[in-house]
Amino acid sequence: MKRLKALFVAIILSLVISSTFLHFYTKKEKKEFDELSVQNNSIRYNDSPNKYKSHDAITKNIGKGTIILLGSSELIVTNDWKEHPKQFLDYSDRNIMQIGEGFYQSLIQAITLGSIGEKSPVKTVNLILSMQWFEKNGIKPEAFQSRFSIDHLYNLYKSEKISKETKDKIYNRILELSKNNAIVTKMVEGLKRDNTLDKAINKANAEKYKLIANSKFLNSYHRDDSVNDKKAPEKFDWEKAKDEAVKAAKKDSNDNKFFMFNEYFNKNFRKNFAKLKGSAKDTKYRSEEEYGDLQLFLDVARELGFKVNLILVPLQGHWADYTGVPKSEIEYFYKRIRDISAKNNINLIDYSNYSYTRYFFKDATHLGRLGLLQLQEDLLKYNND
Repeated sequence: MKRLKALFVAIILSLVISSTFLHFYTKKEKKEFDELSVQNNSIRYNDSPNKYKSHDAITKNIGKGTIILLGSSELIVTNDWKEHPKQFLDYSDRNIMQIGEGFYQSLIQAITLGSIGEKSPVKTVNLILSMQWFEKNGIKPEAFQSRFSIDHLYNLYKSEKISKETKDKIYNRILELSKNNAIVTKMVEGLKRDNTLDKAINKANAEKYKLIANSKFLNSYHRDDSVNDKKAPEKFDWEKAKDEAVKAAKKDSNDNKFFMFNEYFNKNFRKNFAKLKGSAKDTKYRSEEEYGDLQLFLDVARELGFKVNLILVPLQGHWADYTGVPKSEIEYFYKRIRDISAKNNINLIDYSNYSYTRYFFKDATHLGRLGLLQLQEDLLKYNND
């Protein structure tokens, strides 16, 4: 009798939740939900957090020629430069779905891939690794909460390809990082139990948060119905592009000895320049939590049948030396990533040799003009779905 009552309550609760959110489905909104994809790259290169958190906004805009690129702040800090993919790879048949901003680390990207993976026609995924992710204890709870998408969580939950073991590991990490969020904790506990009552609630919640995520994106996106029919060239002239990039960099990165973008250096470092010398001498890249989250990402990718390209982006060598980052820690990070790549039999795009290359970086950590071009040359080389 108790089980029947529980089932009855679950059904009623499901109906109540669903009806509560029917107001999202005005005729106009339903049409936009159904036609969320556009015939250009305005959504692919959109850097709104609302896009990153919406399963539909992402999956409906991954075409056969789209490269899935996951990362963090390096995806947005140079998006007005002509070397950025937004300008450089703005084609109908070759483009990038960029997903990430600051604090989009391994666990967030594991959840995102787990959400979009089954619906994606492209089965190669590229993840840019930032060394600073691996400091201290990895992603902080407050940073995780600000980037966490409940819509992605429920899509991961619904995936039939991701194993229960992998899902449980992800759920447990979410619980660790959500101790001060009672709503998320309750949801994840329900996903872990997944009994008859939970299944009904989970199904209703999945629809509810799908509508919320889509609605937030549509409210922030200025719809672009233009048609981009430009075709990518058969062969890119990389040498010409790099020559032009160096000419531009010589003008905007010329008033400091670190070859950093002038505006950034002057704003962030010049005032306290003397104090910053040796300031990073205690830096370590030994967060087992983050290395574990990276393994979770790779587990999700493997179970979904994805080929993975990990992209190792080092620190800007001149600045790392000035601030005293221990070379032993840098080498430790390189070795861990190389070992993880070998163990998981995945491709590692290793930029460690570019650490001291002029204009490869915009600042201390983010790719600059030459770095962006090298990244795209490699993405085109290793993404042939």
